[in-house]
Amino acid sequence: MDNFTSLVPLILRAQEGDEEAMSELIATFDNLLKKLSRNDNGSIDEDCYQTLAERFIKAVKKFDGN
Repeated sequence: MDNFTSLVPLILRAQEGDEEAMSELIATFDNLLKKLSRNDNGSIDEDCYQTLAERFIKAVKKFDGN
């Protein structure tokens, strides 16, 4: 749970339009985004990665830490 609470301030900054905070969040979850966007032969599907990154950004913007 400690990892979650340490992300909240970063998420709140990203929600306020802090691009550096959003970049840091994406970098933090980059390995997961890449893992989820791999195709059958193990290479990264760039279109899938882009879609996942866009959805991640939307999720951060909608996040309610209460």
